[in-house]
Amino acid sequence: MDLKLLAEIGTALSPYLVLGSIFYLALELRQQNKVSKAATRQEIAKAHQSLTLASMDERLISARIKFIKQEELSEEEEHAWTVHLHAIFRARENHYYQFTANMLDEEEWNAMLKGFITLFERPFNSEVWNRVKGTYSPTFVDLVEKELSNVKIKEKI
Repeated sequence: MDLKLLAEIGTALSPYLVLGSIFYLALELRQQNKVSKAATRQEIAKAHQSLTLASMDERLISARIKFIKQEELSEEEEHAWTVHLHAIFRARENHYYQFTANMLDEEEWNAMLKGFITLFERPFNSEVWNRVKGTYSPTFVDLVEKELSNVKIKEKI
């Protein structure tokens, strides 16, 4: 075989080899996306577990019991609960960011949002939100406010 024939064969095959490379790259990107989403879900699970374990603090348990009994919180309980709410608010804001970056499926995000909105059934939690919402992303705040207005509308019906 002469060099010219090899060059012609290479020229004829190169578009197919390029297409094959692009196809392989697309498969790799799809796999990496799945790995990234799985890692995101794992981090969310870890963060949720940390928040759950933190909520076992005696002050938070005491505050929760007082909420149920409709009793007034001590200053220490109020402060502990407020800090705990900040952690929850910030975690949900982060989940919202992950949703908008396509790291969370819509179904997952909607379930998280629905659970998050139930926090506002307690007036204290709503008061804290109203005091601190300026420290969160405006788009996240708008979303929460919209969801809260939808809940209030449904309650009136």
